[in-house]
Amino acid sequence: PSIKYFHNPFLMKGLEKSIRRIFKAMFLNETIFILGDSDADGISAASIIFNQLKEQGGKVKALILNREEDGRGLSKKLIKKVLKVNSAVLITCDLGINDHDLIDFATENGVDVIIADHHMPLKKNMSVFSIINPKQVGCIYPFKELSASGIALKLVQGMEKFENKNFMEIYDAVSLAMLGTISDMVSLTDENRLIVSIGLKNLK
Repeated sequence: PSIKYFHNPFLMKGLEKSIRRIFKAMFLNETIFILGDSDADGISAASIIFNQLKEQGGKVKALILNREEDGRGLSKKLIKKVLKVNSAVLITCDLGINDHDLIDFATENGVDVIIADHHMPLKKNMSVFSIINPKQVGCIYPFKELSASGIALKLVQGMEKFENKNFMEIYDAVSLAMLGTISDMVSLTDENRLIVSIGLKNLK
C-alpha cells in the first residue's frame, strides 16, 4: 500500500463542484455547517472536513447527531439549527442521501446542501447542490465501497490538489478515515485497504 495508488479525487462526480462552493463560502466568510452521523464513521467524516476547513480559515460549525435527542438521520429540527446560525452551506456526513424533503426544506431556505454519504441513493434529489457519493448514477469513480470518512478524505484530497498542496500534509485525515473505515466494516480492498494501512502506520 502506498499513497501513489489513491485514485484521482476529481473522478468522483460532484466533488469539484463541492470544492468550488466551499472555497467560495470561505472567500465570502459564509458559515459552513457540518452535520455528522453519531457513529464512528460519521464522526470521523465530520472531523476530517471540519479540521480541513478550520485549518484553511473557514467559518465553520459542526454538530454530531445525538441518538437520544435527534434520533437517526436528518430531521427538520436539525435543519432549523443550521438555519439559526445563518449557514450558507450545509455538508452532511454519512447521512442525508435519501432525505429528499428535508434537503428541499434547507434549499428553500437558502442553504446549499452538499451530501457526503456512502449509502445507496434510492432516487435522484433535484434540489441538492451537490452529492459526493461514488454510488450515485453517472459517477465514474473506480471504487464504490468507500465509507463516509473515506469520502470525506477524498474531498480533502481534492481541496489539497486544487491548491497544488502536497497530499502528505493530510496524514491526520487518513488516520481519522482509518477509524471510520474499520468501524463501518466496509470491504478492506482497494482504497479502503490503503486508508487502513497508512492510517495504522500513522498511529505509531
